[in-house]
Amino acid sequence: MRDSSQHSEILVLATSPIHRTVEEGLARATRRLEVVGDAQALLLQAWKRVPDLVVIEVTAPDSGPAALCRQLRRYFPCAILIVEEGAREDERIAWLDSGADDVLSLSGSAPAELAARGHALTRRLERQRQRNPEAFLLHTLGMQLDVAGRRLVMPDGSRVDLPATLTRLLAILFSYDEQVVPAVVLGQQLFITVPANLQGRLNTLARNLTQRLAHLPPPKLRIECVRGAGYRLALVRHVEPST
Repeated sequence: MRDSSQHSEILVLATSPIHRTVEEGLARATRRLEVVGDAQALLLQAWKRVPDLVVIEVTAPDSGPAALCRQLRRYFPCAILIVEEGAREDERIAWLDSGADDVLSLSGSAPAELAARGHALTRRLERQRQRNPEAFLLHTLGMQLDVAGRRLVMPDGSRVDLPATLTRLLAILFSYDEQVVPAVVLGQQLFITVPANLQGRLNTLARNLTQRLAHLPPPKLRIECVRGAGYRLALVRHVEPST
């Protein structure tokens, strides 16, 4: 087992200059620390790096961390630590209920304690990953998606490597299972800022997936466009021969 305390990738969300205690503590707990200033930037970096630990610094009353925890939990097998200053009990409970692993008060906390919390969370994550690696994958329709490894595993066990943007699109569709996801929802979660040519870009990604899976036997995975509704995943078990 690797020593996760020495190899952790940590993202920090701080809407104001990072608190000295947070900065000093996490510097002891990571090989790479990156600080971002808003939730959308954090999610974008999380897609790129799939961090071991996300730290959310809350220095004022804010309902945003709960929503962010839910989004992180939907896609990423990371630990989430919230460090707060003066939060109410009901806020702390809401963050934990939304997916945070731990909440630490900045008041009176020393950098060493924060480093220890970071070490403990990443060690626990690594133990869980080694015991049950499949729990860290997304599942639907008998398939598995490894977001960190950018790899799709088909029902017959075939493995297909994917580019980053297609991995993100599949992760979103996996998380909605077989439901139709509105194009605008996909755009918001996939591109952060919805592009003007959204449908064209989504259709291009759908064709890209079809091409990447063309060599595999049925069932074939498709990203289907449901006119007027959005997109969904489907397994096509009988493929008509081309004429």
